[in-house]
Amino acid sequence: MPDGKHPKRHKNRARGGAENNVSMLQLNFNRCGAAHDLAEAYARDNAIDVILGCEPNGKVKNLGIEDRNKDCFIGLVSNRRLVDKFSGKGYAMAVFDNVGMFSCYFSPNGRDSGFESLLDDLSAHLRDLKAFNEGGVATFIRKNGESIIDVTLGNVKMAGCNQNWRVMEGEETLSDHRAIRYDVKLGTCRGGDTNVADHGAEPDKERKVRWKLTERNVVAFEENWGDLFGNYEGQTCKEVIGKISGYCDKYIGRGRFSRPPVYWRNDEIKSDASVWSHVGNSPESMGKGGRERHP
Repeated sequence: MPDGKHPKRHKNRARGGAENNVSMLQLNFNRCGAAHDLAEAYARDNAIDVILGCEPNGKVKNLGIEDRNKDCFIGLVSNRRLVDKFSGKGYAMAVFDNVGMFSCYFSPNGRDSGFESLLDDLSAHLRDLKAFNEGGVATFIRKNGESIIDVTLGNVKMAGCNQNWRVMEGEETLSDHRAIRYDVKLGTCRGGDTNVADHGAEPDKERKVRWKLTERNVVAFEENWGDLFGNYEGQTCKEVIGKISGYCDKYIGRGRFSRPPVYWRNDEIKSDASVWSHVGNSPESMGKGGRERHP
């Protein structure tokens, strides 16, 4: 909100049997501060859970999960449990249950190279997207014309999750963009796992066990490289990746890696007053023994 206060969250209520739904409001605010106030009031009055926003007003604070460019955000209006979140340049991500949601923005005045870079970043998380926009209702309205430039996309796993997508005709937004509403039904996405790669609700623990790239293992990998070449026709991408991963497991192997502990206090830094003034602590406040901190 323009005064810097965090929007008050409403308790998620069952709405005609829709307690397993996440109700979404998507809007480009066109840098209008008053549009934020109006959207938040609408969200509270209509039990909206999440606001996917673009072009926020720069003076509005506590928007939620913001992208690194401050051009888009995901605002949490209700008390839905957030499983995971992540931000990059031009996009912000949030995961509820097994559904990952993105808010993305790229300026129409940006260079093609910047747009391609954004798509490359998103491709690491999303695959096989399709548009959920229906009908020919314009989402962008000006005196000299109108167009459909606000798009909702989802992958194939979202096909059974997206419900009641519509452009909010006749609803004032104080922006030159119309709002979009839809519901996402949690727990019913085809495939069961999250629709977002690398940032799932329950990440695969094996991903934390990396391959051990020792000199000996790398040599074994190179000597048996020919085993990887073959006919992959008819195999899915997942099957091919599985074969490559299995090959690496066989010839390289995995191992857990840990960093050495970092000690806040030792004789050298104890005598250096500038260090303690920088971190805001004194040797006495840290206790007699060194305080161990693991990164």
